[in-house]
Amino acid sequence: MTSSENRIRAEEWYDRNIFQREQPSLEYEEEIGKAREKFKAYQNLFVREHGETFLSNIDSAKLLLTTPFETYIGSVFKLYFTHIKQMQSPNEFFGGMAFRLFQAFTKKSEEEETIDLADLDPERRKAKEFWNLIKELKSGGGDPKALLELIRTNVVDTLAEKPELIEWSNKLFEATLCSIWTSYEVLGSDLWESLVNNSTEAAQNAANFEPKSDKDDPKAIKFESKKIDLNTFFQHGLNLNGKMGTLLKDKFDFTGESGIRTAYDACFIPKADRQNKAERDVKRNIVLYATEQKRHVIMHNGGVFDKQFVDHMRIIGSEHRIGDKLNLCMPDLEESMEGVFKEGCKLLDRSETWLNNQKKIREMNG
Repeated sequence: MTSSENRIRAEEWYDRNIFQREQPSLEYEEEIGKAREKFKAYQNLFVREHGETFLSNIDSAKLLLTTPFETYIGSVFKLYFTHIKQMQSPNEFFGGMAFRLFQAFTKKSEEEETIDLADLDPERRKAKEFWNLIKELKSGGGDPKALLELIRTNVVDTLAEKPELIEWSNKLFEATLCSIWTSYEVLGSDLWESLVNNSTEAAQNAANFEPKSDKDDPKAIKFESKKIDLNTFFQHGLNLNGKMGTLLKDKFDFTGESGIRTAYDACFIPKADRQNKAERDVKRNIVLYATEQKRHVIMHNGGVFDKQFVDHMRIIGSEHRIGDKLNLCMPDLEESMEGVFKEGCKLLDRSETWLNNQKKIREMNG
């Protein structure tokens, strides 16, 4: 690419990922802390343990993005970083995600600048300008737009000079999205297996589940028969107690949003109360479904849209063209992580509540 093309690309990247972004609706450190405390009160040990694993996996996905991104931010702000430290600014000033930069500016320490940079080189003068803008904002004056424009100008300069940083970020975003989806897929399959292993009622419901065929849905799940070979009984000494989840797990599909949703419906809803296919479709979680499809096209087609991806995304009203390439940005990842976190917590809550209700029913029936 030419230098002008690199600059245009840098401006587009900055505007998509930093400049025009809003604060995410979830503060993950706070929300994960709340969820962890909630899970500690669960009566069912295996649900509690799967909850802890899920939170750990979500946190790992977040760190996959934030840790190298913090390092990246440090390199992008090379015009300031070294010199600001010489002014005795706390190092954590540059910590955190890019979207927290302005928030961090308003929380700086009260230490005063001790080095006069007025007559030094251009980079150090920029550092002084940067520092003075921060002090003005702290004192209630100054123009936030001037600070943001100063940041934008220098970040874009760096990205235009080193376009490989954009490529690096794109790969990092793809890896993060795959990690986000995997955390949900692992929870969905492992929690379900433990649930059916530990509940006779869930095992009976799952064993009796036979979904209607769906020829019109290109993402229709192909369920196997729930019948168990007679040899299986002998292999387990004619005792399948606590093993039904493990035996039935392969009969369901936990690799997609609709498959996980259907598997849990199979556990919780007796055969006589099953909803029809149209009613189940209304429950589709669009954010999870989109995350699943993006993860699939990354892993199986290098992020290039094929007919399968285009057809699947059309189901949720999202139009794409075959041959285009996935171009993720920070808001995409925040939306996916929020959707997975909330839905994962719902699966855990639903499992805990259902198990406790079944226990109460058994006690009432003597």
